Amino acid sequence: MTLKEVDENKEVVDEVCKEVFRVLNALKHPDVSEQVNDSKEFVFERVNDKIKTDSILTSRMNGKRVNIRFLVAAGIALLLLMSVSAAYHLGHKSGQELKANLYAETVTPLGVTTKITLPDGTVVTLNGGSKLTYPTLFAGKERCVSLSGEGFFEVAKDAEHPFLVNADNLSVKVLGTKFGFKSYKDDNQTIVTLEEGLVKAMPSNKEAVNGIVLRPNQQLVLDNRTGEFQCRNVNTAEYLSWKEGVLYFRDTTLDEIAKILERKFNVKILIASESLKNDRYFAHFGYNENLEQILTLLSHKRFWKYEKKNGTIEIRKKY
Repeated sequence: MTLKEVDENKEVVDEVCKEVFRVLNALKHPDVSEQVNDSKEFVFERVNDKIKTDSILTSRMNGKRVNIRFLVAAGIALLLLMSVSAAYHLGHKSGQELKANLYAETVTPLGVTTKITLPDGTVVTLNGGSKLTYPTLFAGKERCVSLSGEGFFEVAKDAEHPFLVNADNLSVKVLGTKFGFKSYKDDNQTIVTLEEGLVKAMPSNKEAVNGIVLRPNQQLVLDNRTGEFQCRNVNTAEYLSWKEGVLYFRDTTLDEIAKILERKFNVKILIASESLKNDRYFAHFGYNENLEQILTLLSHKRFWKYEKKNGTIEIRKKY
C-alpha cells in the first residue's frame, strides 16, 4: 500500500467520524467524544492492516484499481457501530444516574400550605414553615425523602420500593398509605398520625429495634428531649385538619398553640409570662376565623390579654 493510499484512508476515517461526532454530540454526554476518538485510531489501524494482509484483495488490486474509499468507509461503518451503540447507552445510563443523584427542595413559608407531587406519584401537603428534600428520580431499593416541619403524605403504592421519611429524631417506613408527620426543630414532640394503611415508625435512639407499627387512627408521640414515646388511639381528623385550615386544640398548652398560630398566620407571638405557657385549652376554630378572633376567644375568661407591638403579638397577664 502506498503512502498516498494510507493518507486517503485517513481522510475517509476523518470524514466518517465527523458524522459520528455530529450524532453523538446530540446525545450531550461528556464521555462520548473521547470514547469515539479512541475508536477512530483503532479503526484506522484495523482497516489498513486488513487491506495489507488480505492476499485475495491484494491480488485483485494488482490487476485493477479498487475503490479504496468504499472499502475504508465500509470498514469504518461496521467497526464504529459498536462505539456508537456503547456511547448511546453510556449517555442514557449516566443521565439516569445523574437524575437519581440530584435533589430538589420545597420550602413552605409561614402562613402558607403547599401541595407537591413527587416523581413516584406520591402527593405531599406541607404546612407553613416546612421543608421537604427529595431526589428528582427515585432509584434504589427505597424511596427516601427528608422532612423538617409538618407534612401529610399520600404515598403511591409500590410493594418493592418502600417509602421512607427521615426526620431528626424519627423515621417512618411505608409501602402505600396516608399519614401525617410533624417534626419541627423547635417543637418538644415529633408526632406521626396514621389515617390509612400501615406505617412503621423507627426512633433514632433505637429504643424500638424492630420499629413501632401503627394502624389507622393511631398516633405515635415521641418526646424529643427524653426519647420516650407512646402510642395512642386518636381521632385523626383533629390532627390532620390543618390541611383545610381548621384547628383543633385538645388539651394543648398555650405555648404549643402560639407556635401553631405563628405558622398559620406568619406572625411572631411572644408569651411574656412563663407561667402562662403551660395553660391548657380545648378549642376548635374553622378555616375562616382570623388570628384576632382566635386570640379573643382563647383569652375569654382567662387571666391574660394580648396586644400588638412592633409587628409582634404579646401575651401577658392581666393586672
